[in-house]
Amino acid sequence: MKLIYKHLAFILLLFYTTNSSAQSVLWIVEGNGLEKPSYIFGSVHEMCIHNFKWDIKIERAMKITKRVCFEIDINNIFELFRQKRIEKMPDGYSLKDFYSEEDYELVSTYFKEKFKINVEKKDNISPLFLMMNAAYKGQKEICKKRISYDYEILRLYKEKYTLPVNVNKVDGLETAEERDHILKKISYQRQADIILHVIRQESIEKTSSALEYAQMISSYYRMDIDEIRESSSTDPEIRDFENNIIDARNELWVKKMPKMMENNPTFFVVGAAHLGGDFGLINLLKDEGYIVRPLKMTWDKKL
Repeated sequence: MKLIYKHLAFILLLFYTTNSSAQSVLWIVEGNGLEKPSYIFGSVHEMCIHNFKWDIKIERAMKITKRVCFEIDINNIFELFRQKRIEKMPDGYSLKDFYSEEDYELVSTYFKEKFKINVEKKDNISPLFLMMNAAYKGQKEICKKRISYDYEILRLYKEKYTLPVNVNKVDGLETAEERDHILKKISYQRQADIILHVIRQESIEKTSSALEYAQMISSYYRMDIDEIRESSSTDPEIRDFENNIIDARNELWVKKMPKMMENNPTFFVVGAAHLGGDFGLINLLKDEGYIVRPLKMTWDKKL
């Protein structure tokens, strides 16, 4: 299941050249008129709990900021409900619309055998979210107990720093509707074609899901953000598909970040795959005139 787990790795990390010798997933943002610095932390949205590491520098950055900002406001239950709703295609759309009868049978059999997902019962879910749901479900085969940097950071803000939950101290870089708008720029047919491409390629390339997961964790804790960005797939068709989504979201976010940082020092938490590359957040912020520096991390502390 090599390709689906490479896609999973990018989702979880998801999601001029950065200096790769400056390896870090925690960056300080200064200059360009900012009175106080903000920080960007590249996270893995979910991992096995036994792989989870912590660094006191994360907590120090959190303590001196006035707002925590995730990709989407995970403290807002209504946003999470909206996110769940947009996984479905509009009424009248069906996965069967995008495949021949033979290809639909291939897709249906694949998800049933690999992930115990009945595609016919989820026939109106968008192809992209079908792939994401399958990837997350597949990770349960690797470990039962999982943890998220996002929710651990939110918990610390609430419990350790007595963060009021009603004064806009938790925010999101995008709304569910904005994310939906970006994803809809990639046609359902294109999404469906990618799924079929992945399935056909997996009949050629095979490796264990545990190995793919281990490679993703190793890449993350080495903190080479360019390597993380390039780690999704060697297949150019899949890489272009993923990069289009990452780049479009980065472009949206970097338009919002300046105002947020001016109003309050902010601790941004995004998938690590959003940091590196020509159009990653680090280079985009530098292009806007900010000084963005990596902070050395040792991962030697317990949460």
